[in-house]
Amino acid sequence: MNPLKKLFQQTFVYGIATVLPRVLSFLLLPLYTGILEKASGYGEYINIYAWIAFFNVLLAYGMETAFFRFYHKEKRPEEVVSTSLVSLIGSTLIFGILGFLFIDLIAEVTGIRASFLKFTLVILLLDALVIIPFALIRAKEKPLRYAFLKTLNVALNFVESLLFGRLASMGRKQSRSFLGEFVPRGFPDSIHSDFECSGQRFHLGFALTDLL
Repeated sequence: MNPLKKLFQQTFVYGIATVLPRVLSFLLLPLYTGILEKASGYGEYINIYAWIAFFNVLLAYGMETAFFRFYHKEKRPEEVVSTSLVSLIGSTLIFGILGFLFIDLIAEVTGIRASFLKFTLVILLLDALVIIPFALIRAKEKPLRYAFLKTLNVALNFVESLLFGRLASMGRKQSRSFLGEFVPRGFPDSIHSDFECSGQRFHLGFALTDLL
């Protein structure tokens, strides 16, 4: 294949996979702002993902760039893969252990509630663990597989958001918790409790789909 044509095709595919999540965030903005009764609820959501973006960079510590730098230069690229994985897994485990040990302190510093911070840590850990697998897909020049996984991630996030947004649109009920703001007014306490559980599974769903 012509090198320029190959470059254009891969750039296009990778570009689509990168742009789709940002388009999703734009499309879901009316849903989130329409569901949340108070602006502080959406502000807390933004605060969580702002910290996620910051720590994503720290947890990666340039390993992806180093991986691409040496993967095609070394005679045994599998050693580059294993070394990168061991390094990231080790640092991620240490970060996770420290994060859960000092979760109350971190919650005070970041302004994120400890209950939500647990899910935030899970998202960060999963994001760090998939850095090398995705880099390996790109290094082996498999843009379609990469785009498929990224698109699947976007689709799962979109469906989950619409699903729980639909549950929330059935009404709203005041609660002390952030998730309680999604619950309909007048809902029985038993249904409210069920929704609290569903809301937490919703955040866990985000963590799991971030694995992609």
